[in-house]
Amino acid sequence: TCMLLCAAVLWLVPGAGVGVVRANPGALFVTVAGSGSACSQAAPCALQTALAQAADGDEIYLGSGTYTGSGDAVATLARSVTVYGGWDGAAGGQVVRDPSAYPSMVDGQGQRRGMYINSGLTVALEGLTIRNGWVVGNGGGLYASGVALTLREMTFEGNVITSTTYVHGGGAFAEEGTVLVEASTFRHNWGYGKKSSYGAGLGISRTLVATVTGCLFEHNDAWDGSGLWLNGVGWGETRFLLSDSRFIENGGGYSGGRSYGG
Repeated sequence: TCMLLCAAVLWLVPGAGVGVVRANPGALFVTVAGSGSACSQAAPCALQTALAQAADGDEIYLGSGTYTGSGDAVATLARSVTVYGGWDGAAGGQVVRDPSAYPSMVDGQGQRRGMYINSGLTVALEGLTIRNGWVVGNGGGLYASGVALTLREMTFEGNVITSTTYVHGGGAFAEEGTVLVEASTFRHNWGYGKKSSYGAGLGISRTLVATVTGCLFEHNDAWDGSGLWLNGVGWGETRFLLSDSRFIENGGGYSGGRSYGG
């Protein structure tokens, strides 16, 4: 009984025990100028602070502005979360999102990947722009392996992948797991591999279930599948649906080798 009482007291004392007790568990709010550790609607925090505090099932709301970082990726996701862009930044009341009016941009600045997602997670990204990612390897804007991934109303723009061998997925690359991409735009992404490059806009490899619907692929360039490239698990195991999408002027031949279209 004494041990249980002590544990309860430690939980109630601010700063005691392990971790931070949030004012609004389940939702974290982020702005470019955010500070502190509250991550509340009234006192938003920085993106890295929110990612460090996040627990499985949390929702992270990003206010308008450009988010940059250091290291290999602007943002690394280590929990099963939903990340929303377009939060209006209001200090209280109902949470309002409008990605067109309040654009949230993850910018690799031509120096690093935009977003990396650890394996084994369930992650949804909605209403964000990931741009100017650059990496030697796969997934210049976004890389996910073994993830149940949903991309909705996303924009991937100006991301670049390079290698002395092969590269895949300039805008986004997802391998294994499952993939659902809805109402998203892949524009001006580019891939160059000395041996070959695949899927400058979106690359999907070895997934069991992949759906791409209502998307736009425009002016992406790679050696193979400039807009969208799919590599199945093999022998009919992959279920793939592509619907209601447009492919415009992909495969312009800028990637330094042969170039195939949409």
